[in-house]
Amino acid sequence: MKFDLVSDLHNNFWPIDAKINWEGIGTSLIAVVLGDVNFDIEDTYRTVIDISKHYKYVIFVDGNHEHNNQCNLQEHNAKLRHRFSKYQNIQYLNRSAIIIDNVAFVGANGWWTYDFMEPEISKEEAYSYLANNNIFSEPFMHEVYHTAKEDANVMCEIVDKLTHDSNVREIVILTHTAPYNCFMDTLIEQHPVHYSRCGSSFLPRVLEFDKNRKIKTWCFGHVHNDFDQTLNNVRFVCHPRGRQDDSPHNLFYFPKMIEING
Repeated sequence: MKFDLVSDLHNNFWPIDAKINWEGIGTSLIAVVLGDVNFDIEDTYRTVIDISKHYKYVIFVDGNHEHNNQCNLQEHNAKLRHRFSKYQNIQYLNRSAIIIDNVAFVGANGWWTYDFMEPEISKEEAYSYLANNNIFSEPFMHEVYHTAKEDANVMCEIVDKLTHDSNVREIVILTHTAPYNCFMDTLIEQHPVHYSRCGSSFLPRVLEFDKNRKIKTWCFGHVHNDFDQTLNNVRFVCHPRGRQDDSPHNLFYFPKMIEING
């Protein structure tokens, strides 16, 4: 089994003439797109649909930009699910799974828990800074934290079932945000408090429910650094395009082909 990994296209941060032409650049039949396509949800739809014209399947996980820092996250997810349901070869993963050729893809945004800079910056300090500087509204921040917890809880339940399913040989975890704070967004020059929201400390619990050790690969986005490393026998991969100001070398961006045993 092979699939092409794509994340953080950030179309709104690149000039029009830097738009990616997806024709002929795929290296497999499946594209996995891990969110932050655009703040403009209509452009996200158009881009994912455009990608789907060049692949047999597209698996899409929403990023935080698809929600434009607005509350009612589950309502947004329902709209995404409805819009993409019209396309047979596009699978929107949100606290859900799809099985292709005995490989289960389990996905959710994951969101963040504001604690990725601890002990240097506590969760409480990060939360206070982001709220007091009007970076996010407090209702949004509160909803994000609880959504992160629920995303992880549901993914644990899904993995618990799949690890005992004899028809599933391998499980691939797909999240927008990172599961460990060793994966930091160091390319973006910003106040260190922003690194607190690189990922969710709830997410590693998902691995505890994989009793038969079927999870071999975990792909994520959100951070704008490339990562491809193995921790505790799981390969963690991030392959973002990023923004023009922090990733100018990604003017010519290509998907990363991931091969798994299945």
